[in-house]
Amino acid sequence: MAVLHVGACRHAPPQVGTGTTSFRIVEPAPDQSTPLSPEAKVVQATNREQYRDAEIIQSSVVMPAYPVRALEARAGAAQVGVHVVIDASGRVVDVRPSLRAPSITPPGFANDFLAAVEVAVRQWRFQPARIRTVESVTREEFTYSRVLRMENTDAAFDLSFTFTPAGKVEAGM
Repeated sequence: MAVLHVGACRHAPPQVGTGTTSFRIVEPAPDQSTPLSPEAKVVQATNREQYRDAEIIQSSVVMPAYPVRALEARAGAAQVGVHVVIDASGRVVDVRPSLRAPSITPPGFANDFLAAVEVAVRQWRFQPARIRTVESVTREEFTYSRVLRMENTDAAFDLSFTFTPAGKVEAGM
């Protein structure tokens, strides 16, 4: 699961007739794995991996602009869901329609809204996701953890953008 922290930002007030956008992270479905049976033994591993998800660099957030062609046609509100892939260096390498977050766009403008989202999101930068391999070490009466290895890794998550042509910003997240 990706965590995206979005704080307050300063930007110019919307111009009349330009529209605004907001976004939220689409959470994955809860894990449906089978719980352990009462007879199952819990064994503590001596090596384990810890995962830290990619985190957005706030100064890189560029919100998509309402597409000009759709605005001129007074197309109305739209919602665009995208699947975003972040590489091990923290760059966006893929933005495509999401299967988790549906897109609802005015007829004839789906590609315009998707293109606006892609142009904006490809500018975002992230602290890369990291995997840290940790070893538990027991010495006489105490146990401690020692980091064996840390490496950056790819990450992916889904976002949903809401476009409002009236200039009102809807709550994101």
